[in-house]
Amino acid sequence: MSVTLDGEPVSMYSDPELALTTGWLKVGKYLYYGSLTETYISRIGLIKSSAESQE
Repeated sequence: MSVTLDGEPVSMYSDPELALTTGWLKVGKYLYYGSLTETYISRIGLIKSSAESQE
């Protein structure tokens, strides 16, 4: 979840399989996150491709 300096919610990303994530960092068009169960950092694209957006 990201919030404004006043604490108002701006966006929230959730997935039941990401329950053990420990931290998130949005960089450009990607969201990077760490996990308690994995030894690597994962990345999620935040922009849908043109094919996905037409569904």
